[in-house]
Amino acid sequence: MKNIKKKSGKDVSSDKRAIQKLKREVEKAKRALSSVHETKIEIEDIVEGVHVDEVLTRARFEELNADLFKKTLTPV
Repeated sequence: MKNIKKKSGKDVSSDKRAIQKLKREVEKAKRALSSVHETKIEIEDIVEGVHVDEVLTRARFEELNADLFKKTLTPV
């Protein structure tokens, strides 16, 4: 959402439809990253003519989620 706002100036955080599209594509990317090193996230017209076209690497994914991964280690 931050990248979309940064690139287009549009805030999608209050648009439920846009959030669902984003969640669906990010979930696909997460699954893909379990077997490849990078994947592309593409969403046509997420909001008001804005298109998302991002490459996500496994390293970047792990960086974005590092705090969540660390929290799960405590109970284990």
